[in-house]
Amino acid sequence: MIKHCNIPNALSLSRIVITLIIVLWSTSLSTAWLAGLVMMAVVSDLLDGYLARILGCQSALGARLDPICDAVFVLGLVYVVLVQAQISLWYLAALCVRYAVIALYHYDLMQQGHTQLASLWSGKWSSGLAMGYLLYDRCSHAGLRFDWTDWLFQWVLLAAVVMQILSWYWYYQRYVHLSTDGIMHAESAMTRQEANVA
Repeated sequence: MIKHCNIPNALSLSRIVITLIIVLWSTSLSTAWLAGLVMMAVVSDLLDGYLARILGCQSALGARLDPICDAVFVLGLVYVVLVQAQISLWYLAALCVRYAVIALYHYDLMQQGHTQLASLWSGKWSSGLAMGYLLYDRCSHAGLRFDWTDWLFQWVLLAAVVMQILSWYWYYQRYVHLSTDGIMHAESAMTRQEANVA
């Protein structure tokens, strides 16, 4: 059973390996290879948490590892697309700030004793939409373009940006809620200790 518990974490870590392949060999990867690698990353993201629950091996390490691997993958893919399209790296900088702030929220909550912090569905959706749009962008630059995809993916881009903002807000709300609960719990514990001393 212990060996099975390594599978979800290995799936999460595979996204970092996939990111390195995409970033290091982006100029020599065909669109088909890139699409295959992105699909492997998406499948690993869908399966890691699911398998952890099915195998009964959810852990604090896995809960921390999953969003880190998601962030590395999305940032790597955004970097490659922006560099190849020679677009300003401001979007990448904004994403880096978002991920850094969410990581600080998680770090602070872990310091307060909250060890089981799972990714929010909005964060998963925002990452998935961003990956889908970036894959579309790469395919359209390779000549794989249809009228309906141009129409659809302008809305996917808008949805990705909106979900990025909403997920940031919901992570903040969770942070405030859990921090406030921690403060209230500590204050009530101190009140009980004072009552016991008196």
